[in-house]
Amino acid sequence: MAKASDVPASGAWNRGLLALLFLFITISGVTPISAAQPSNVQGLVVAIYADGTARVTMSVAADPLSPSTNVTLLGNTYQEMTVSDVNGLPFRFSLDQNNMVVDTLGSNSVKVSYTTPDITNKLGKYWSLAFTSPVAVWITLPENASVVNLNKIPDHIENRDGRVVLLMP
Repeated sequence: MAKASDVPASGAWNRGLLALLFLFITISGVTPISAAQPSNVQGLVVAIYADGTARVTMSVAADPLSPSTNVTLLGNTYQEMTVSDVNGLPFRFSLDQNNMVVDTLGSNSVKVSYTTPDITNKLGKYWSLAFTSPVAVWITLPENASVVNLNKIPDHIENRDGRVVLLMP
């Protein structure tokens, strides 16, 4: 999958696909599912690619004495899924819609990373981004994207290598 940073600024996507990015972000509390150890998201990073897919990376605390940890995922379609500990060692996991149960016995954290098209939407030349998060989220937009609207004021905003980076509360 090509990332926005892999596509030249004069590429076809720059002529209309992302002329403007209408960013509508809904960030609010989430009630984790019950079962094993509930999810305790510690960090969340979302990078949006030019094609509208999002790379989601989350860090989740785990109880080393619990056999498993529940993780609520953003979206319903997942590709390129990796689930590992802090050293990159993979965990076994199972999925039921957007709920993941990770076998974490003995570990105190889980890193989950995947791509999903489900948290973005395109209407004309405008893209929107909408999801719910229990923590502040770092969001990186595609190269040359413009923010048209936000429903909350970011805690931080910067330009990093031609890409807008926001920290949403």
